[in-house]
Amino acid sequence: MATFKTSWMTIKPTLEKILSTTAITRKEFVVVLQIIHDLCNMDWHHSQAISKAELLYYSLDELITEYVSNKALELEICENHEGRLREYESAWRKFKKSIEVLSVIFRSFNNHWAGSFNNSLDRNESHRQVTDTSTLCIDIWKREMLEKSCAAIKKSIDQMKLNLSANTGSNWEFHNV
Repeated sequence: MATFKTSWMTIKPTLEKILSTTAITRKEFVVVLQIIHDLCNMDWHHSQAISKAELLYYSLDELITEYVSNKALELEICENHEGRLREYESAWRKFKKSIEVLSVIFRSFNNHWAGSFNNSLDRNESHRQVTDTSTLCIDIWKREMLEKSCAAIKKSIDQMKLNLSANTGSNWEFHNV
């Protein structure tokens, strides 16, 4: 049986392609499905500090966090306000597609492992709560994109409002943006 590190290094490039919305082959899809299935169905005993499925979850969290953080950084350095807003919208649309594909690939993880892991936790254990991959992705987007780039996005919206007001002579009011 392959080690977790070997399994992760095998599927990581395909997961990176999915996050960047690059097409993957049928073979890549099947290999990732099989490895995820295998990792989630390995025996885990309470004597082990962490299961391979849990390592998979933490590694996926790290990979998605890195991807979204890099996207947020790209938005931060974008100097064109309209371009920043368009890039944000494009990044969100692509990320939603990635979430859909990841949800299919991680279906066995979501359906069988995440819930049973949370149910088996002892209240005194230090493990964190595990969510399905869609929730994980949305939580990461909120934390890494919205919370870190909110000021830059708001600044772009405010600048667009000023530009529209100057061009049309009207006073635009956007509340709670």
